[in-house]
Amino acid sequence: MYYVEAFKRMDKNKDGKISLDEFSEGIRAFSPSITSEQIDELFKDLDVDGDGQIDVKEFAMCFVVGRD
Repeated sequence: MYYVEAFKRMDKNKDGKISLDEFSEGIRAFSPSITSEQIDELFKDLDVDGDGQIDVKEFAMCFVVGRD
């Protein structure tokens, strides 16, 4: 699935989780004008379990939410 590849690219240290720093870097590659506040909000929304990192299941949610 394409989101797994995107996750792997963002997971720079290959620990199976995306930190806020990794997330910020990845998002800015696609949207350089996004604000830090917007990135923080996106990260918080995706970090469902609140552990301060995004795992692949949480990351996948941004690709399936709102789809029929």
